[in-house]
Amino acid sequence: MKKREIKQVLEALRVVKMPKIEDKGLRNKLIRVHLKLLSDFRKYDEELEDARVVFLSAYKEDREEVTRLQDLLQTEQDRAKQMEIAAQISSYTEYLAAVRELNEKAEALGREPVQVEALDLESFVTEFEKQGYDLAVIEQLYPLFNAN
Repeated sequence: MKKREIKQVLEALRVVKMPKIEDKGLRNKLIRVHLKLLSDFRKYDEELEDARVVFLSAYKEDREEVTRLQDLLQTEQDRAKQMEIAAQISSYTEYLAAVRELNEKAEALGREPVQVEALDLESFVTEFEKQGYDLAVIEQLYPLFNAN
């Protein structure tokens, strides 16, 4: 699985009712995976924040002005004024380049693999059926069935 998938898996694990999982091996594996992913997500989040600081800390005033202009652009109805605001936003070339670099770094971090124990699909489905089957949870947990 990839780092960018961790948050969705954590959200889905919150829905799983652990006491209703009778298979102790599966329940223990889910708990171990949950704890590992919490730790990995914290590290990933810190890496993203560190990258944000590195790439954008020198552009605080530019960021505030571009954000203000973007908000203004969203509410402006006049096409000529929209073009003028867009041109103003485009003039912040250094800041926009830093944002692009940050986005590239964030995307690269998100593609990094995370090593977790894979779940057995059949065992999970058997136990999860007892809780009421939720397709959204299965979709969010999918990376755990093909973990590595």
